[in-house]
Amino acid sequence: MTDAYWNHRRRLWSIREGGCVIGHEAEVCLLDVRLVVSRSAIARVRLRGQREVVCAWASGRRVAPRRLGGEEVGLSFNPYRDDAFLDDWDRPVTGCSVLILQAFEDGSNVAWAEGLVEAEPCR
Repeated sequence: MTDAYWNHRRRLWSIREGGCVIGHEAEVCLLDVRLVVSRSAIARVRLRGQREVVCAWASGRRVAPRRLGGEEVGLSFNPYRDDAFLDDWDRPVTGCSVLILQAFEDGSNVAWAEGLVEAEPCR
């Protein structure tokens, strides 16, 4: 499996395999994705007020970048505000069938997903 996460210093997506970073890319496509959030890392980020640790990432099977089929939804994650990845309607998401991660020359980024797996509601 391949992990991908936003690298704030490089302004690119870091690619990690087997626990080691193997590169940085402007565009990454993953299939059968699990969205992971480390609660302990979020707590450290919130306590210190700075992003110094990786606290959220996508894990899936890496494939060549491709176009989505028109049913895509934007995903976001803010460690100061969110405890999970959120879709465009602020619903927590734990995975998706296809994820496209893109970085732009101005330093911004976007995540598009299809086939969302929404988090189970807490009871």
